[in-house]
Amino acid sequence: MRSYYAGVWPRYAAFAKQRPELFAKLGYQLPEKPDDAAFAKLHTFQGVFVQPVVLGEHAYVGFSFHAAWEREHGVGVLTHDLRVVRVGNAETSFTQWMAEGDAREHGAAK
Repeated sequence: MRSYYAGVWPRYAAFAKQRPELFAKLGYQLPEKPDDAAFAKLHTFQGVFVQPVVLGEHAYVGFSFHAAWEREHGVGVLTHDLRVVRVGNAETSFTQWMAEGDAREHGAAK
């Protein structure tokens, strides 16, 4: 999630300048380089989604988070076994076609 945040931060910072009313606590909501504790406080766990897509012995699992810096869409992480497949908006955690695409790339899905 840190890499994703660092990649989208410039776009969100520019948006915050255009729409300051959405970032009333800019220093808290959108710190440029937060330490681990500050980064953790930006995110609140919302849910887990076990996908109906299985590769090998493991299903794909998504995790959804509320994000102080992305109030509308949140953040989602799609995983398979011990691998992070994709990080994006919360939809990433529960969108089945993302898991299916990864399964095709890495072997036959069940």
